[in-house]
Amino acid sequence: MYKIKIFLEDIKAFALLLGALLYVQASLSQTASNTLWGERTKFRIYCKEYLSSCSLDSPKDISKALWLISAFNQSGEDVEGFLNRLSVCYDSLELRQQFDFISLLKERKFDAKEVLLRKAFKSENNKLSLLAYSILNETGEGICNDRNYGLDWDNINTQIKEKTISMNCHNRN
Repeated sequence: MYKIKIFLEDIKAFALLLGALLYVQASLSQTASNTLWGERTKFRIYCKEYLSSCSLDSPKDISKALWLISAFNQSGEDVEGFLNRLSVCYDSLELRQQFDFISLLKERKFDAKEVLLRKAFKSENNKLSLLAYSILNETGEGICNDRNYGLDWDNINTQIKEKTISMNCHNRN
């Protein structure tokens, strides 16, 4: 009887200890979750403020803003406002910024999207032209029929599709 009593007390002590550990773990987990949420909220506020106050006269600021939008998949009125402001001065952007801007447009609904894509398509830079062409072709917003740029767009499109198929076949093996 004495052994059973000690055994039951040991179980009771173990249950209390286990309960205390679970309580501490839940408390720490909740605190960590609240901290992460707080940090995310601060970051979202920072991004929103940065995009609304970003100077379009500074190439470094523009590049940072484009990176923030792209890397963290930012969206909302502040992003749309920035993209609208940036589209007005598209022609004065550096080539890398034009490329980054056009890349952002692929997955976005944007009022001036097709106009900007067609403008990029007519660029003298083949890389930018090809990016714009591929977005126009993929999204079904109209394939550019202007062939005055010395490039065989149908052949390039065929090569892109063949490369994609080839990459898919290699990835399966």
